[in-house]
Amino acid sequence: MIAIETDEGHMPPWPPDNQYVHFTDERVLCDDEIALIQQWLDGGAPEGNPALAPIPPVYNNQSVLGTPDLAVTIPTYTVQQTTDEYRCFDIPSNLLQNCYITAIEVLPGNPEIVHQVLVFYDTSGVLSALPIALPNDVPYNFTTNANTAFGNEHLKSVGGKFCLPAGDTDGNGVINHADVNAWINAQATGVYVLPDINKDKNVNATDFNLLQPNLGSMAIKQLR
Repeated sequence: MIAIETDEGHMPPWPPDNQYVHFTDERVLCDDEIALIQQWLDGGAPEGNPALAPIPPVYNNQSVLGTPDLAVTIPTYTVQQTTDEYRCFDIPSNLLQNCYITAIEVLPGNPEIVHQVLVFYDTSGVLSALPIALPNDVPYNFTTNANTAFGNEHLKSVGGKFCLPAGDTDGNGVINHADVNAWINAQATGVYVLPDINKDKNVNATDFNLLQPNLGSMAIKQLR
């Protein structure tokens, strides 16, 4: 299992494509490291010198990054079952301008029951009003009201707020010519569409002025 997971790049877990861009402290293995793991397994996976083993970490649920520039908190929630439970939370950032993420840290209220956390940003600034149970293997569209699942219409006004960085109209994690083309070809007025970046129900020069400075930027789609 170790050989397969490391050879196929599943472990250590690192969602970003390191063939496209590199991040500080990225968790990826080079070919020589993968080959060394295979040699270790072929040799029976012997234990190294125990005296050189690092001291096991002690976690106290306190921040290791220090005082953050921005801290957001999920609504109070109590787990209702003892089996696996997946929950999505809408956590407004209240940011009104472009910002850049240099580090992110998740501090679970009850770390003993949290296995993993996926953090996404919403490119449209529109999320469901209430949590909804997810069907197995079916992606949920968060751009609808809580009682209208799997649609594509933006039904909730968000005023002048937009997510960061502004301009990723197709939500693919990169701001480029495709987003400009979406803005050019947008015809709808009086409704919310993705190229309407500031969500005022109109696609105009104001939206382009928000998009243009971010052309070529990586819009981080998922942090894990």
